[in-house]
Amino acid sequence: MRTRVVLAVARKDLELLARDPVVPTLLLIMPIVVTSVVRNTLGHVLQSQGYAYATGAEQAVPGIALMFAIFMVAYGGQSFIREHIWGTWPRLRALPMRPGEIMVGKMLPILLLLCVQQAFLFGAGALLFDLHVRGPILALLAVDMLYVVWVLALILATITFCRTFQQVLAVSNLGAMVLGALGGALTSIAALPAWARAVSPATPTYWAMNGFNDVILNARGFDAILPSLAALAGSAAAIVTLVAWRFRFSAEKTGTVT
Repeated sequence: MRTRVVLAVARKDLELLARDPVVPTLLLIMPIVVTSVVRNTLGHVLQSQGYAYATGAEQAVPGIALMFAIFMVAYGGQSFIREHIWGTWPRLRALPMRPGEIMVGKMLPILLLLCVQQAFLFGAGALLFDLHVRGPILALLAVDMLYVVWVLALILATITFCRTFQQVLAVSNLGAMVLGALGGALTSIAALPAWARAVSPATPTYWAMNGFNDVILNARGFDAILPSLAALAGSAAAIVTLVAWRFRFSAEKTGTVT
């Protein structure tokens, strides 16, 4: 894979982002607004569960950050679908670039946006909402980065299986709300109804919030978050495997190599 080619593709998408930064900017501002609204309520929930020192930021900041990361699926899907809408995808494929170089080049700006979003939201949580991380920062970073990898895998699956931007929006919006609610991003798992607690472990947000709670609330380290890391990595790997199978199936069906 040629780094120069990958960076050229990424640079083009970053230039388009610079011309129209409204959506990514909203994905930075809106989580702050939502966090400010729900923090006090979540503080009472955590205090009732024995965390007398909790302000609510311990639940609100990571939970809202996880939920709004999934909203980035719509932006990631748009970066691919607009190539088809503008009729530039065939020209892009006609250039002397391997398919993998195009994919990596287009995913790099999305990865950058996700990292900026997460760093901004956790930084704002510390500065504006008194978020105090009691465990190792590196453990917190490990959970968050593996969750970012999972979101990237979800974006790949979305652009692979969705045919229209409306379908991408549905995955993004419904995914954020459903996975956020079931995974404990909007309130603690213990406060969910019994049926929701039963299905929560099937969601990546559940494992990410488990990892965040271990680090932020319980001051635990890498030994405690290993199950969360394994679950996130396994889920991302399963999605990527499904995407690879889809591409292989399409290539065999059409007799072409993608």
